[in-house]
Amino acid sequence: MKKMLVRVLLSPDTNGTQGEFTMRHHDRNTLFFKIPDSQEIKARLVEAIPLNWKWVDGFLRVPQDLLDSGMAVPNVGFELRRSDLKPRLITTENIQESKGTTLNLFNLIVERRSPSFVSFQTAGYDEPQAFARMRTIIIGLLRKGYCGHTNFFMNDCHHNYYDNPARCSMMFNPWRRSSTIREPGSVGNQPARLKLEWNERYGGERRNIESIETVCHDLGLRKYVPVPSVVAQSD
Repeated sequence: MKKMLVRVLLSPDTNGTQGEFTMRHHDRNTLFFKIPDSQEIKARLVEAIPLNWKWVDGFLRVPQDLLDSGMAVPNVGFELRRSDLKPRLITTENIQESKGTTLNLFNLIVERRSPSFVSFQTAGYDEPQAFARMRTIIIGLLRKGYCGHTNFFMNDCHHNYYDNPARCSMMFNPWRRSSTIREPGSVGNQPARLKLEWNERYGGERRNIESIETVCHDLGLRKYVPVPSVVAQSD
């Protein structure tokens, strides 16, 4: 039987009034904050991502009220990849380059209607100016009420996108995961949350995420741990 041990470390937080839970899995450390239902706070959290980080993955959907009011084009959105700021026009049905989308292009360009979604795939990778633009786009979409998820990455190691010293993942809506447990508390109903992670195996340190953590405290976000203490076992 293979055992996976997850430790939860308890230490005083900066104001001394509440314990701080840091979850540690091997060389990976994580902190969790609940995100309130505020467009401005969500935008401020993305503004906290350092501009010297490397890229972002994610998917943001238009709010239903923009669709209902006719201010957004249904089932048509953009995909932004790497440092290419020329987005592909894609549809939710097949996530492929669209054909015969003249009417939708007219709505998007001439009528200035919003896309129903924007997808980010290693967007801004290794290109600081492009990354800054991607971050600005996400901030603007959040202020318009878009929601979904984003994953910001500090850097990569060994030419592997996901071997990272640090990352920041945000789920802007309450969500549910019913698949096999990958981390404590990852199954069942979950709150909108920000997850900070630093991985010592790839040179990560807590100071890599401290500026984001500071903004979380300044905005009054509530820190939490999905499961206070757990030992998970797998065969």
